[in-house]
Amino acid sequence: GAEFEYLEAWKVEGIYPSAGPESGGGTVTVMGAGFGERGVFGCKFGGLDEVIAAQRLSSNKLKCRAPMHKPGKTTVAVSGNGVDFQYSAMVYAYAAVPVVSEVRPTFALTHGGSTVTVVGTGFSYGGMLFCQFGLDSPAIRATHSSASHVTCTVPPHGTGRREVLIKVFDDIILSTMDFVFVDGPRVLDLNPKHGHLLGQTVVNI
Repeated sequence: GAEFEYLEAWKVEGIYPSAGPESGGGTVTVMGAGFGERGVFGCKFGGLDEVIAAQRLSSNKLKCRAPMHKPGKTTVAVSGNGVDFQYSAMVYAYAAVPVVSEVRPTFALTHGGSTVTVVGTGFSYGGMLFCQFGLDSPAIRATHSSASHVTCTVPPHGTGRREVLIKVFDDIILSTMDFVFVDGPRVLDLNPKHGHLLGQTVVNI
């Protein structure tokens, strides 16, 4: 006869990231419990009927891609058998897709440390955006200034022309723009390092 297997109860305890663009496509990591080896896991976002196949990473971690959804907040549900979904209190916020218009300045010194400003619209969730200066460099989380401006700190890099990629988390590329790393003066030491309040001290750089 047919067999029926009881699986450990699954539950959701956290998600990362907790926001993404309405276009979907971003990877969402689901933390929880009961994600056993024999389960067939899937995710649902909000009231959508679509079941997103989840990749099991461990007994307490899954990964799934967010589907398209209109802007707003949704809850995330997980199933271990494709039928029974356990809804959670975890909220995933959909935002309008950010639009990048420019990056300024478009150059930096090779030793890094300077700041570039990304200008555009729809930067509602500042933690969503990253800058990547060439494919051989890590993505740098942008600092949120306003809905139209974020800033990124430029990492050290060799001289030459690179593309700066503006990304939503590390998944979705919003824009690519030309960026140039150039050699320039760099202060290594000062002598003397102290002077009189009235000034006129000669300093060797």
